[in-house]
Amino acid sequence: MTPTDTLTDQQRRLVTDSFAQLVPISAESTTLFYNRLWEIAPETKPLFNTTDMAAQGMKLMQTLGVAVRALHDLDSLRPFLLDLGQRHIGYGVSQEQYAAVGAALLWMLEQSLGDEFTPELHQAWDSAYRLISDITQQVYDQRSA
Repeated sequence: MTPTDTLTDQQRRLVTDSFAQLVPISAESTTLFYNRLWEIAPETKPLFNTTDMAAQGMKLMQTLGVAVRALHDLDSLRPFLLDLGQRHIGYGVSQEQYAAVGAALLWMLEQSLGDEFTPELHQAWDSAYRLISDITQQVYDQRSA
């Protein structure tokens, strides 16, 4: 199975549409995300050596936006994600921390979207995050090869 087999057209639409709902509440949503991440993976907090978490939240939303908009064209998305993975290595992010990020993302989406975060939408975002995360982490595998 290739990574593109893990995300259906319907899941891409669900992710894209729900991401659009996050944009107007991005400041609140990213605050929820980081607070949850640091709650479930406190070792990640020192990786964010900034006092401007609003700017950090904007970076998160921009990165998610690029990924969400390109889910239909993984060939164009792959270089962006591999570069992101390289930067994460430089920041000291371990591969194990990607799972906590995914959990924090899904929790934030549930909190931010409320009743609209259906089981189908949860599965769509989970699949999208796994796809994005798998590509991003390929640089870790290349470094250890």
